[in-house]
Amino acid sequence: MKTVKIFIMGVTGHGKSSFINYLLGHNVAETGVGKPVTQSLAAYNAKVNGIDVQVTDTKGLEAKDAEEQAKYIKEYLERHNVDTSFDERFHSIFYCLKPPRFLDFEVNLIKKVFRSINQPVNFIITNCDGLKSADARIKNETEATIKEMRKRIDSQFKDMPHRIFEVCSVDSNGTFKDPSIIKAFGKDKIINSLFNQVWDDASYVMSKICVKHYFSAVDEFLKNIRTSMESEYNSTKGHSAKANQDAAVAVVKKIPTDAMKRSFNQEVNHIYTKLSDYRDLICSYYQLFSSTIIDTMIDKIIADIKNIVNTQLNMEKLGAREALEKQLTGFWRIMAFTFKNKKITEKIFSDIVVNIRKKLSEDKLQKELESKFKKINEDARMWYDKAH
Repeated sequence: MKTVKIFIMGVTGHGKSSFINYLLGHNVAETGVGKPVTQSLAAYNAKVNGIDVQVTDTKGLEAKDAEEQAKYIKEYLERHNVDTSFDERFHSIFYCLKPPRFLDFEVNLIKKVFRSINQPVNFIITNCDGLKSADARIKNETEATIKEMRKRIDSQFKDMPHRIFEVCSVDSNGTFKDPSIIKAFGKDKIINSLFNQVWDDASYVMSKICVKHYFSAVDEFLKNIRTSMESEYNSTKGHSAKANQDAAVAVVKKIPTDAMKRSFNQEVNHIYTKLSDYRDLICSYYQLFSSTIIDTMIDKIIADIKNIVNTQLNMEKLGAREALEKQLTGFWRIMAFTFKNKKITEKIFSDIVVNIRKKLSEDKLQKELESKFKKINEDARMWYDKAH
């Protein structure tokens, strides 16, 4: 099983350590057992339901060092969460806030750090024990404070994916000000939300992996087409317009060759190697949040993804031969009279391949795939919920 990784940050004194201990079920943060990652980071490890969980904790944020800290954290997260495998990236990101404070430098820092990270930020409002107070005045004041904090978070980060949770990380046996006995609360809601987060993140990552390898295959395929067309045509062209036209058409009809298919499929097959990481991640999360793993459900997810790859990312979908034939229909007269000039010939072949590539949109394909993966994951989650 892979380690489930969580990244957490917040201002000093805003309840990060207590929240880490509450989340992991062990007093790891307060006892100094964190393993230093860098001078600014520490990692805490624990087993939750038998699964290894690692929380990477940042040094407490401070206004005077905000610019430097923002730059460091941004670069660190980009190294871990951009173009990395599932087991290397942080699967969830938390930011701790203590009511009623939410300072301007925090807002600016969060925006700088997370603009380039396509993951939701989980705002953890700590010290919310007043929500459960038996004293109506304290409860009402706490509710009003948190409502204002929620409003500000939503307003400041309306263009960024985020979630907000209220947490009381430590049991309270009552104080002189508020004698209410309050048990720690909020963790269950966060854990349930992590299910949806991991699916969203996995959908994004899987779609990005698929698109990356698919377009690598496409670019290599088009390069092979151009090389093959130039070579084949130069060896078969005749001395008349008709002969040149026939030679060009004959070259196109050979595409894709067996060698092109092998090269294309070899690149697409890299997608399947990433499925093992994806499967491990699914298993880790299901075992983390439940003692039962539904193997049939996991196998269905993998099978559905393979089906997407087979139907969406195959060579036939690209329609290269049809696109080439369409291009030749408009170019053949020009080709017939200019193919004796090598530079013009190469330019025409280059233009044909470039025009095929222009029709493909990486962003559009990624969004389509991400939507399909999300649907698969939503179906799996519904099935899981019904089974429990």
